[in-house]
Amino acid sequence: MTGDDQGGPRDPHRASSAAVLRPRARQNVVLELGYTFGKMGRSHVAIIYESEVELPTDIGGICYIPSPDWRRLLARELDAQGFDVRPGH
Repeated sequence: MTGDDQGGPRDPHRASSAAVLRPRARQNVVLELGYTFGKMGRSHVAIIYESEVELPTDIGGICYIPSPDWRRLLARELDAQGFDVRPGH
């Protein structure tokens, strides 16, 4: 998930003092994520995201992996599930 869009509270007067637009994934990405959950199941999905991107609040039970170190973290998650992730295998 990359911060290609921005979003914030609809009514900035009701929001906290810092009613700032935050980076968020495009809506089609969130929709496609829903399709992926339906096809593969949540336990088989990992989301790689940029650190500043707003994460969906109503999607739990998912592995979120921050992008700067995503290769190592994803390899660790796959290894924990029994996959051999060594190069060349």
